[in-house]
Amino acid sequence: MMQAKKEAAQRKAAAPKHKTKSSNDEEIDLSKIPAVDRPTYVAMMQAKKEKAKQQTVKKSKSNSDKIDLSKVPDVDRPSYLASIEAKKEAARREKEEDELPPVLDYTPPPMEIEEEKPKVSKLSSKQQKQKALNSDMLIAVSTGNVPLAELMIDRGAQVNFVTTDKQKSLLLVRAAATNHATKLVKLLIKAGAKVNDTTPTGRSAIYANTQMNHYGAVKALLQAKANPNIVAKDGSTAVYAAAREGRLEILKLLLKHGGKANIKLKNGKSPLMAAAVNGHYKVVAYLLKKGANPHTRDKKGFNSIDYAQGNDHKQVAELLIDSRTRKN
Repeated sequence: MMQAKKEAAQRKAAAPKHKTKSSNDEEIDLSKIPAVDRPTYVAMMQAKKEKAKQQTVKKSKSNSDKIDLSKVPDVDRPSYLASIEAKKEAARREKEEDELPPVLDYTPPPMEIEEEKPKVSKLSSKQQKQKALNSDMLIAVSTGNVPLAELMIDRGAQVNFVTTDKQKSLLLVRAAATNHATKLVKLLIKAGAKVNDTTPTGRSAIYANTQMNHYGAVKALLQAKANPNIVAKDGSTAVYAAAREGRLEILKLLLKHGGKANIKLKNGKSPLMAAAVNGHYKVVAYLLKKGANPHTRDKKGFNSIDYAQGNDHKQVAELLIDSRTRKN
């Protein structure tokens, strides 16, 4: 029995020791640790060892970051420090790029695009043809192209439609803006244009042509029974426009065909005031001759004399004062 114990002791002594190294590279005898706890213990020792390694690297790096400028000449130190900072910045960016999450290889599914359906015109073929003719007619009148306007009328273009642009104008009004207004107005009247139609703002053909000084067009309109007293939304008339612009010959024509010399705007201004404020001496004299009242005041309380004097039209003011004195 004693012999058996002795042999067991010898075998135990000869058996390999279960040792491992600690974080300080020391041998650890695992024989004293129960077999069931050995994996956990070994893992714990390895973690400590890794942590110690990282601290050593960090400390080494910290020491390497310290720059000994004593070995660098004074004149080179700024550029040397700048290069060091640049290297640090590059390293930081490289580290950030390494830490970026991976880009997923994802392709979104194709979008379903609804095809735009062609717009179906509600106009009949006849209406579409008429619209095209009217469009060409508007171009002809707006550009003063009399031959083209004649051609469009021969093909069936209308002459009384309201334009579809922002101006909402009429052909007779649009013609006033051209150098061939008289020919165009006569052509449109012959084709059946309505001479007393107005735009949405109340402007008439006779007003527009008076304002633009187209004597022949105004005469043609009056001969076609155009009303010289059509009132726009602001209360102005062709007579007022003629007085304001100094169109004496057109003013005579208008008054001859029934134009009113004392008609007022909504603000109370009269044709005589409009002529006085602009210094149109001959127009003022003619209006006075036709019975215009120099005593009339507008809503601000001013009369024709006030407007003439306020704008330094001395001769006009004297004419108005003399006229008032004679009537008194």
